[in-house]
This record gives sequence, C-alpha cells and structure tokens, in this order.
Amino acid sequence: MRSDIIFDERFQKTQWAADFNHGVGLGLSTALIFNPVSDLSPVGDLANKTIDAWAYESNKEHVAEANLTATTENAKTYDAGQHDVEHMVRAWANSRGHDIDSDYTQFFVHAGQDQYDFGRNHTLDTLRSDR
Repeated sequence: MRSDIIFDERFQKTQWAADFNHGVGLGLSTALIFNPVSDLSPVGDLANKTIDAWAYESNKEHVAEANLTATTENAKTYDAGQHDVEHMVRAWANSRGHDIDSDYTQFFVHAGQDQYDFGRNHTLDTLRSDR
C-alpha cells in the first residue's frame, strides 16, 4: 500500500509540472500573439517556440525527478519489508530452539521473502495500471 501512495505522489508531481509548464507557456504565448506591431511577428514566433521548448524540457526534468524520488522511496519500503520478514522468521525460529542462521531458518526466511515479494507485486499490479 505504501508503494501505491508513493506512485500516487509521483503522478501528482508530474501532473503538477505538466500543468504548470502548460500554463506558463500558454500565458506567455498568448501575450506574444497580441503584438501591436506586425513587424515583430517573427520575434513572437521565435519566442513562442523558445517557450514551448523550455516547457517541454522543464517538464521532462520534473518527471525524471519525480520518477527518481518514487523509485528511491519504493526501494526503501521494499528493503524494509524484506528485512522485517527476515527478523520475524529468525525470531520465530529462535523461539522454537532453532539457530537463526541454520539451513532450516534460512529456508523459511527465503520462503517468507518470496511470499512478501509476490504479495507486494500482486497488490501493485492490482492497484497500479501504469506499472
């Protein structure tokens, strides 16, 4: 569930960047269209194209930044979950008289981590259409 929240935050950041860049570009472009001097028309066209290029590049930077942040946070939650499974299984095995590094314990650690991975990925596949 935490990963779904992280990806929702990523979507909101990228959508905000796209909307902001579109608004800035549209506002400046509209202002340049209403040019009282017809001789400056080529300058207005060049300025419009420059603004469009800036908005496009700016949006790409914001999307890349949001993706990096989401990926980093998602990896942290995944690692934390895998470590939690390991600690729970080792504590369970120790409470039953097994060594925490025995083959028996390691088998259940890996099985638990596999199930954690499966459940997490299945949940993300269900919740995230863009995954």
